[in-house]
Amino acid sequence: TVPTGFYAGYPHHAFHHVLEIPDPNQFYKLVLLDGNGDGWDDNDDNNDNIDNIGGGYLAVYRGRDTLATNLLMYDPTFRGKSIAHAFYPGESPPHYLTLAIQFDKYPRDVSWTLELVKPNNNNNNDDDDKEEIVLAQRPPQWYNERFELLSIVETIPVLDKDTLIGNGGTYRLTVRDSYPCEDDPARICGDGICCDYGEGGYV
Repeated sequence: TVPTGFYAGYPHHAFHHVLEIPDPNQFYKLVLLDGNGDGWDDNDDNNDNIDNIGGGYLAVYRGRDTLATNLLMYDPTFRGKSIAHAFYPGESPPHYLTLAIQFDKYPRDVSWTLELVKPNNNNNNDDDDKEEIVLAQRPPQWYNERFELLSIVETIPVLDKDTLIGNGGTYRLTVRDSYPCEDDPARICGDGICCDYGEGGYV
């Protein structure tokens, strides 16, 4: 646990924490909290701006080497007071979801998030009282121009069926297409990934 105020006085600095875990073959939850309620955002209230991010990010790697091949979780888009991530540090997850994406001509516009949605511990079944945990995501501009009109497959570790049902959980996949609007680049537009600029899609 890193307490509130630990990073005070270190704007735009990077911190590298090495944590030992008892068992790599299970999921771990990591919760980000922001006292000001704006996450990585350095700007004001213009939350429609695709570039309205303060430059911060959080990355979790398997082992001590911060190599792309060891990357387990990456979040440069955190806004708000808190967000929860879950990740599986083991080498061979026993259960996984496969996401296949066919890109159009603008892969940089595509982003997606897979979340575990389950009731909070207070047993309130209200749809507005759910815990949302990010299992995997790819932020805007993750896919560059080299992916234009190509197909890829993402493999995502997920909970086993019994654990998912036992926790009353479901999965939610959100796929986005976003780019600065032509008439107002400070705002976000989107036209999907099919069909004016290539027959993209996902399954």
